[in-house]
Amino acid sequence: MSTATLKGAFAPLFLFSENGKSTFKSGHPARIIFKARKELNMQKDYETFVEKLEIGIYEATGIPRENISFEKEGGRFAPVGDRLLVKFAEHDDAYEICGIHTKELFREFLNGTSFDTILDSTVRDIRQLQGQNSYEKTKKIWNYETVKDSLFIRLLNYDDNSKELSNAVYKRIGDIVQVLYMKVSENDGNIMSTKIFKSVVEKWKEDGLTLSEDNILEEALRNTERMYPPRIYRWEQMIFNPEYEGEEFMSPGTEEAISQDLIGNCLTTAKKTNTTSAAKVKLTKQTAKVKANGKKKIKVSWKKDKNASGYEITYSTKKSFKGKKTIIVKSNKTTSKVVKKLTSKKKYFVKVRSYKQVGKTKTYGAYSKVKTIKVK
Repeated sequence: MSTATLKGAFAPLFLFSENGKSTFKSGHPARIIFKARKELNMQKDYETFVEKLEIGIYEATGIPRENISFEKEGGRFAPVGDRLLVKFAEHDDAYEICGIHTKELFREFLNGTSFDTILDSTVRDIRQLQGQNSYEKTKKIWNYETVKDSLFIRLLNYDDNSKELSNAVYKRIGDIVQVLYMKVSENDGNIMSTKIFKSVVEKWKEDGLTLSEDNILEEALRNTERMYPPRIYRWEQMIFNPEYEGEEFMSPGTEEAISQDLIGNCLTTAKKTNTTSAAKVKLTKQTAKVKANGKKKIKVSWKKDKNASGYEITYSTKKSFKGKKTIIVKSNKTTSKVVKKLTSKKKYFVKVRSYKQVGKTKTYGAYSKVKTIKVK
């Protein structure tokens, strides 16, 4: 069975075999050997991107290379979209893998996100999964009485997910399907869940369950209302008030929340069941200092931001920052960095900003004033 992704490009999977033997196949060997952090001109080269991501995961986590493989769309573990499969745990009757949606990450890369940022985020998510103890939590899936209060409904587009729905329990309403899921764990308002397949329902029935699939879906729908109560979001509040968290509209005395207005409203749930919450923190505008630090080097320093996860240093020989390079500093305790391998006698433009990372979602503070320096 496969769990729902914490964010679209990253999906943990739990794979069980009937005889307890793993059928995981090792990945293809790398055609080119890279150093983990070596700068590459990818030139929109998807295969190179995937290989570098595979090697970066191996070097950062120590997960054996034979436990990392790439599977094209249409394969057993990649029915929709290419995936890089990372097996990070093995048990007597099952093993756990992360299914990383590589095309989505590659699009992020083409849109300007640095490779190091993508790799760091992916590795962080793998490590988070390793500490979730999801396997033990998921084993209760075989007992309906144990799991029934954790069942809920997710709405998906049928056309976009038809292949993955082939063995799922769902009810179709036009282009939308109500799909049966089980909540595995919850962390900071983010839900890790696993899809319920027909084979699981058959096991429930073998153990004496008399409910039909429709009855099970109805019970899960009632759970959904309880677990993730719908809220109404007013567009004008969302635009002008960063702290706005919406309003209840199904509780007694809250009928006025659904009154229509000129701009319109947005209906959603209070908790995210398939994405990472945006960081609701205020990051200060940075103040940067730059000075020479030997030949072809400069030292950049800035103020510590207690709300930040880290900092970004951006520099370029162009005032417009065309051809810019970015250095990610991953600790908010670090307040200086030596930038090396610059061009001698060249003038550089430098700016710094703070960032807050929650899952794969980043919130940025304002850049510092641009500083200029001529390199020795």
